[in-house]
Amino acid sequence: MFCPEGYTPFSTLVEIAGKNFSFEAAKYQKSKFRSVLLLTVERPDDVILGWLVDFCEQHLFLSDGMCRPINVDTWLITEDRFHVDLSYRIFRYEHDIEFPSDLARKFEFCNPITDTEIDIFNEHFDAYKDADSPHDFDQNKKVCDEMIDAHLDDKRRTVPFLFINHETYTISLELYRFLLTLDVEAQSSVLNDEGHDKAILLEKFEG
Repeated sequence: MFCPEGYTPFSTLVEIAGKNFSFEAAKYQKSKFRSVLLLTVERPDDVILGWLVDFCEQHLFLSDGMCRPINVDTWLITEDRFHVDLSYRIFRYEHDIEFPSDLARKFEFCNPITDTEIDIFNEHFDAYKDADSPHDFDQNKKVCDEMIDAHLDDKRRTVPFLFINHETYTISLELYRFLLTLDVEAQSSVLNDEGHDKAILLEKFEG
């Protein structure tokens, strides 16, 4: 990603933050873990990106390569997100929709947690809470910790930004346009009028 002289590409900040804060993000998530369902709304890379957006508040600029960089409110770009885990269930089971692999790659979709994994986690989580012996407690907690660690190591996102290509960190309406091809009921689960208005504003900066 290129940017005008004197500015730092957002992609560079993401790379630096990922290298320096991945351990802290995983530790932060583990500290508040009560259910594997937490991973359906936030993964470590989502946490880091949230920290970075807060850091850049009031200092985020857009440029189309021609005009002078424009200072924008972070909400314009970062408020709208696509919920991979939660939408996966709606689209897969209710609408039989599969997302193109190149789209999933560009927006860094994580591997969604399956219903089977949720059931297994809950079974062992309940078992170690009610364990009669230290051995049973340790064994069941070990299963839960391993499942958590496996998904924490998935360096992708469950809530990527709707209007940003997460490979290049440039404005992209590809995911938004794909969602527009779906039927009205499926669209309504992820898009709203404000999102449509933002897409119109951001189209000039795409690419």
